[in-house]
Amino acid sequence: MLWVTSIADPVFQIDIIARSSRTAGGNSQLCLRPWMIHGHGNGWNDAPEIVQFADSIVKGSASLPKLHQPEIIPATRIVETKYSGKGKFTEAWIYFTSSEGNWKTRKWNFIECSIQDKMLISKNKLPRNTSAFFVYVFRDNGGYRDNHAASTLVTLKQ
Repeated sequence: MLWVTSIADPVFQIDIIARSSRTAGGNSQLCLRPWMIHGHGNGWNDAPEIVQFADSIVKGSASLPKLHQPEIIPATRIVETKYSGKGKFTEAWIYFTSSEGNWKTRKWNFIECSIQDKMLISKNKLPRNTSAFFVYVFRDNGGYRDNHAASTLVTLKQ
């Protein structure tokens, strides 16, 4: 299953989609397009990952990247995330929030990751007041972005 949403979706908020993806199990994958708005037309028109995901299953073409559970290195607060899959990407980021409460009104911040062989490593440490984060990748094709994929949402107790 492919789960498509954004941090800006007021209906299918990121925490709900992340829980649904975990509960579904199996080949369940998140596609987070950070600023896509809610609506059927937006998914059909703005998320080429839907066709790519289907083609990877039906036609055996390149899959979306699969990001594994991010891990925080306790001594440094650097985040490391393993990845697999044939899908290519050119950028990797951590989206994090220190906000609490309603997910649709939280403010998100970003940390760039370096792309290593099968590992993404944050270039800066995750702030101690972080309440939630996920790792996110995409491919920049001359200003057009595709191949969006994300790790599961990690929530932290403060």
